[in-house]
Amino acid sequence: MTLIKSRKIGNSVGIIFPKESGLIAGQTLEYRKEGTKIIIDTYSMELAKARELIEKDFEQIEEEMFVAKEVLNEKYGKYGWGKSE
Repeated sequence: MTLIKSRKIGNSVGIIFPKESGLIAGQTLEYRKEGTKIIIDTYSMELAKARELIEKDFEQIEEEMFVAKEVLNEKYGKYGWGKSE
């Protein structure tokens, strides 16, 4: 377990995560408190990042006018693309 020290920032308390955490300055994170634990959830952050990448790729698809179904399944299968088939 990695230890992180809390710091006073104005009238609030803040923590600084190490670079290895993968967080980017300015990102919004969800958190919840469960007993003595504070759980920071990066799911919404990852979802927003994935949506941005998908939208960028779809812009390229529109320019090319078509893409093979297999390519879409390969690129977006982990997000549920093609699962209903």
